[in-house]
Amino acid sequence: AFPSNQQGTTIALSASVEPKSAEESINLGLEIFKDKAAPLKTRAAKALNLFNRAKGMAPNDDEMRAALYNGACCDVQLGNWDDAADALRVCINDYDLKFSVLLSDPDMAPFRERREFDELG
Repeated sequence: AFPSNQQGTTIALSASVEPKSAEESINLGLEIFKDKAAPLKTRAAKALNLFNRAKGMAPNDDEMRAALYNGACCDVQLGNWDDAADALRVCINDYDLKFSVLLSDPDMAPFRERREFDELG
């Protein structure tokens, strides 16, 4: 998973805050996904909702790439292999995600062992 902007800055938001922009939605999703206090599948489902929401909030290209990629990380944790592959395909083809990111991100480890990953290349 990676932050929505190049500086890696996150906006501290509580779960009760309604994001007002794609960046806020992405950063809140990242905050939830990384919070080890909750079970992984619960965190992934909540974060995925926020990443999907960000895609409808007029994101710039960096924010769209972050929303797609981080949503794919959540899909991987939830076992949504086809959804993860679809998001990654768009992220690579339309938003310049480097394939090497998929190869090095530990959140993508389960996906790298799937046929859907092989089909991306």
